[in-house]
Amino acid sequence: MDPLSVVCMVGGITRTVFNITVTLTNFIKDTRQVDQSVKSLLVEFTTLGTALKAVQAGLAEPAIQNAERRAEKVESLDLWQSVAGSLISTRATVDKLDEALEDIRGEKANFAKQAIKQMKLNLKSSEMIALRSQCQIHTTALQMALLMINV
Repeated sequence: MDPLSVVCMVGGITRTVFNITVTLTNFIKDTRQVDQSVKSLLVEFTTLGTALKAVQAGLAEPAIQNAERRAEKVESLDLWQSVAGSLISTRATVDKLDEALEDIRGEKANFAKQAIKQMKLNLKSSEMIALRSQCQIHTTALQMALLMINV
């Protein structure tokens, strides 16, 4: 995978992570009592968004702009494939959470509707905990990828 494709992947994932954080933030603001796992999930996905932005900024560096020429070398090609693999895994996790949050998106609701949304989200709490753990792993992998890119 070439550096330009990696930049495009990062941009798409960053957009989805932003939408997720907006949804979670609005849900937390609109709900009287929110489970701590939802708040923790918001923190993790905010951190993931920051890591994605850092990778995107790192890829915009002038030295990296010339990486496409270096990508023809086997060592560099392995690096870009590794970064792309991390991004594909990250995308899968982000898409799972985006799908899980579909039930709580929408217009502001009255108290009864908000309670139903809270119950739907609580039913998915074990899934949320697993996604939070995956998010932590992806954040670490992307931070390592950023270090490898900048070396």
